[in-house]
Amino acid sequence: MSGIKSIAVIAHGYSNEKFSGEGKVYHEVIRALQDSNLGKIQLVTFSKPKRHLPFEVKYVVPFRITKFDKYQRLLTLWKARNLTPSIFVNLSGTLLKLSDIAPHLAYSAAPAFTTPSKYSSSTFWRLYLYPFEKYVKAHLDKNAIIISNSHYSARKIESLGLNVRTVIYPPVDVEEFITNKLDSNREEAIITVARIERGKMLENTINIARLTKLKTYIVGSLSDKNYLGKLKEISKGLEVEFLTDLPKRELVSLMQRVSVYFHPTVGEHFGIPIVEAMASGTIPIVPSESGASEILPKDLSYSSLEEAAEKVKKYVKGWNSLRKELIEKSMSFSSSNFRTKIISIISEIIK
Repeated sequence: MSGIKSIAVIAHGYSNEKFSGEGKVYHEVIRALQDSNLGKIQLVTFSKPKRHLPFEVKYVVPFRITKFDKYQRLLTLWKARNLTPSIFVNLSGTLLKLSDIAPHLAYSAAPAFTTPSKYSSSTFWRLYLYPFEKYVKAHLDKNAIIISNSHYSARKIESLGLNVRTVIYPPVDVEEFITNKLDSNREEAIITVARIERGKMLENTINIARLTKLKTYIVGSLSDKNYLGKLKEISKGLEVEFLTDLPKRELVSLMQRVSVYFHPTVGEHFGIPIVEAMASGTIPIVPSESGASEILPKDLSYSSLEEAAEKVKKYVKGWNSLRKELIEKSMSFSSSNFRTKIISIISEIIK
């Protein structure tokens, strides 16, 4: 395709200033596009960004809304349909039809209604998701060029009758976490890193602390104060420390000091903190039902909390050769590798 004029980047949550894996994808894709000079960027987002950006921005509302994320995605894609770009680069993961306007490249995780999640945990959340699920299934873009963030996600997407072109794992700033400290003096403790919100299933981490009787750190940006209060209540009597909105340098130091990382979120598409743990030489124990299980040795996955507890106790001491192997493997998930892979596909589509 010659004479490219614009690249519409759909990123519904771009205005959210708290770190997230999805937000990291937004920024790395836009950086790749800026570095490549493939064309003029048009950002399509839900809320108006607070700061000036060096490209055109289309937004749905001029203020920030923290609720109804799934429906913000729908409204942002409807906004995008008002444009006629040379290509849509959809980073919001909702695979609604856009290819009738222009080529539609979508970077997608498994849809929420295809995996175990908070949306399947109660009648309230099932009712919340039901209209979203019905609408998306009725308006899927069968001609979208889909890149999945893991093979786990790819299988869930393909269960909807869609084709996934390839898998590109999300970008991780592994260079910040990589360590050469592989001595035996690591703290015999557990760390979990996740946003403090119900969907992250942090009760699982507290249950692991109870089963192993190990010091446990729960680190993450605070999204739900009521949920944090509940977690503190059920962790009474255990050695569990909550560290909310921890500065990056302190997170890196803690990750490099602690022995084992536990990931509590069953059905997670990938999990950036898992790769950060690998880079830190911290051994991750992850759910079998997740994207992370495909990037780790099989023995580091669990199917029950009892199994997870046994594996945490097994790997809390020693295993320096495994730690070194994980550090080396983490390098393949760097942000620079992600940018190279994603821009190669975009270039191929619009050339």
